[in-house]
Formats: sequence, C-alpha cells, structure tokens
Amino acid sequence: MNPNLSFVTSFLGYPCCKVSDIRLKPPSYTDSKHFSASSSSRAALKAQNAGLLTPAGRSSAQQTNALNVMFSIAAITLPRYALVLGLLLAHVCSAQSYIFESPNTREHMSDESAVQSLDSYEQRNFLAVARYLAGRLCAHPTVEGGLGIFSGSTENTAMVRGCPASQGRYLGELLARYAHQEWLLIFSANPNERGRLVIVSFPGDQFTGIPAEMRSFGLTAGTVLMEGKLIKIYLWEADHAQDEAIRSLAATHQAIIEEITGKATLIGSNARAQAQSIFDQDIATYERRHRWKLSVLLWIRRLRDLGVEKSRSM
Repeated sequence: MNPNLSFVTSFLGYPCCKVSDIRLKPPSYTDSKHFSASSSSRAALKAQNAGLLTPAGRSSAQQTNALNVMFSIAAITLPRYALVLGLLLAHVCSAQSYIFESPNTREHMSDESAVQSLDSYEQRNFLAVARYLAGRLCAHPTVEGGLGIFSGSTENTAMVRGCPASQGRYLGELLARYAHQEWLLIFSANPNERGRLVIVSFPGDQFTGIPAEMRSFGLTAGTVLMEGKLIKIYLWEADHAQDEAIRSLAATHQAIIEEITGKATLIGSNARAQAQSIFDQDIATYERRHRWKLSVLLWIRRLRDLGVEKSRSM
C-alpha cells in the first residue's frame, strides 16, 4: 500500500510547531463552543488561516509572537532557566518524527470498508504491537489509529509520534516489516527544511464522509485521526500547490490550520518482496550500530497475540 500521511510528534503533550502555529490555538481550542463564534470571529479565523499558508503571513506571525514570547519569558522569576528550557525544547522538537503506515495489504478499499477495518483484529494487533515496540524505544510515544487516503482509495492506518528521528526510522521499519508493507512515510520536524506537515483540526466524532469530502477539494492523500473531540487531517506538502484547497476545506468546518516544517522520507518499494529486503537491510544496519535488537521479537507468538481481545482501535 502507499504510505499514509498521518504522523504527529509531541513533547510533554504539546505539538512541536513554530511560534506562529502555537498562536493559532485559542484558549478554547479543544472546546467545540469555540467553533460557533460570531461571524466576525469566523472571518478573523479565516483570515488567520489564510495568512498562515503564505510566507508573508508566517513571517508576520512569527515576528509578533516572538515579542509575546520575549515578554512571557521576562515575566518568569528565573529567566535564565526559562531560556535554557526553551532552547532544550526547541532542540527536542527539531528531532521529533511522525511515523505513518498501515497494516492493510488489500488493494483499493472503499471508504466504508476502511472504517469497518478500524475495529478489526488486524488494526488492533498493529496498534498494540506499535505501542509495545515504541514503548521500548521512545520516552513518551503515542500511537493512534485512523484512515489513510491516497489515489482514490482508503485504508485503516496508524500514526506514531513522540520518537526522536533516528529511533523513529528504526521503529517505522520494524512495523513495516512486521506488517509486510510496501511503503513507510516518516516526517521529521526540522525548521531548516522546506517540507510541511499541515494539520487541519475541527470538531467531530466520526470519520464517515471525511475522505470523500477531502477528494471533493482535490486533496487525494492524507491521514485522518480522531483526537478527543477533534477530527485532525494530516497532509504532507512539498510545496504550496494545495494551499487553496486546504484553506477551502478548513473554511467549510471553521477549522484551525497548523503547520510543522520538516522533511518527509519515503522508504520502500512498489514490489512487496523488494520492500521487505530494504527494511531488513536497514534494520540490520541500525542494530549493528546500536544496542537495540528488537527485530528478533517480530515473529514471536506474544506479538501476534496482542490485540486479540477486542478494544478501542483509536
């Protein structure tokens, strides 16, 4: 299957994003009441979202928020410690990765079949194995299930966040090998790169209709997750060609738009056997250089039995 564009990383529960992204989150961000604001508030939100997807808008927002951050730090009793913490967090954010991949090996699934697969043993097992392996490698990993949309098809998928870039790639390839996948996508947050992970967030409690709506706006690839009371659509963009389509989708739902700058790496092959060989070689190389030897766990019965008991897949 083609990879799904659904990675998110976080540190201490907050997304690693630019200053302008943080400012876009109002105090009532997770409250659905925020999205029923007055028409003037909605117009302001639309203008804010439009500005974020333009270089000038991002630059202006960063300058304004830089001043806000400076004044906030100045108000802290121990400014020197705050500055050190800020630099530490910036370094951690820049090293984080978002892992997107699916356990599905079927071709051309319908939207309805993909939604039904979210409660399948295949999905539950994959999420459980991802949590097990991520817990061995990363300090604060988060694994979530959702839908991956690509080229007119949809499938059940997963996103892993909270792992440093080097461990993230190793973990992603372990999971791709476990599920016999063709492709894996890893997005590594880095302010010096030109790629973007765009996140569109709005209130919602079901996936039904979201993939079709994305396609109606010309957005044919992305990952849809449900986080709390929010629907979040993750879109990897190499350039700004899809910006207008993203703004239009966001305007339909009075949504918030966030951006994370970084680099996306696509690993694998359209030939499944060749993809497995690529993953095997990369995993072996990593394990020769590090103390981790998690590949020996991939075929044990314990992992295959994870998720047998029915549980929430998201």
